[in-house]
Amino acid sequence: MRITQAKTDLEVITLWLHGKAKSTAFNYIQAVQQFLDFTGKPLNECFYEDMVNYLKMLSMKGYKPSTQRTKLTAIKSLYSFCTRLGYLPFNIAAQIPNIKVNDSPRLKAINKDVISLLVKEAVSKRDKLIIKSLYLLGLRVSELINLRWSDFHIINGLVELEVIGKGQKPRTVLVPKDLYQDLLSIKAHKEYIFVSWQNQTLLHRSTVNKMLRILCDRLHIKRINPHAFRHSHATHALASGCDLSLLQQSLGHADIATTQKYLSVREGEGSSTYLNV
Repeated sequence: MRITQAKTDLEVITLWLHGKAKSTAFNYIQAVQQFLDFTGKPLNECFYEDMVNYLKMLSMKGYKPSTQRTKLTAIKSLYSFCTRLGYLPFNIAAQIPNIKVNDSPRLKAINKDVISLLVKEAVSKRDKLIIKSLYLLGLRVSELINLRWSDFHIINGLVELEVIGKGQKPRTVLVPKDLYQDLLSIKAHKEYIFVSWQNQTLLHRSTVNKMLRILCDRLHIKRINPHAFRHSHATHALASGCDLSLLQQSLGHADIATTQKYLSVREGEGSSTYLNV
């Protein structure tokens, strides 16, 4: 049964992207456009073999398995959406197995000493606070660059930050008072917390990536992307005894199973050590 008036791929893709976060929509449209350019066909003329050959092409061009999985996830999402709306009669993408990637978040955590070194050696106070905010608040870079001063609220002596996450879902994050005071000391814009020094405009995520890349190269350490600080926040918080449900709340995970991925094996310990008769 067809439940959409969309008559072209562009129209149905626009419907599919509606409501998605800007960063997600950008990555999804890039993946779908690359797939359609590769096949040279509209969605309704693509076959199972087209998708298999597309994935082979990605592998031959050296795309990382994690990148291949991200692109496949986007295409699967679109085909599933088109099938549910009746725009397409079959979901050929459902027959393609997901790409397995050994990407346990624990393996992506940054050593605490390295984080301290990055903060110490950052060239400006703004850059230091970008790193500290990513780590201490567990923010995504897209969330960080969109933070406004109006997002802070002082309630019963506690500093709370309202963060708009994926899918425009709000969550509240508790902010250490020292971090809040440090942020106030660099206030240079009446609306946004982090801005470009040159023209006082909203900071771009590429600026954060570039800052970290240059800093890591200068320190002769492996390059670190902004999301690694979020992984580190989760891993280190749980290792220090943070409650799993509290971490889920702070990170804004819809499913606690996502948060559970950060649980690590504690060698030399077992549940039996906590019991006696």
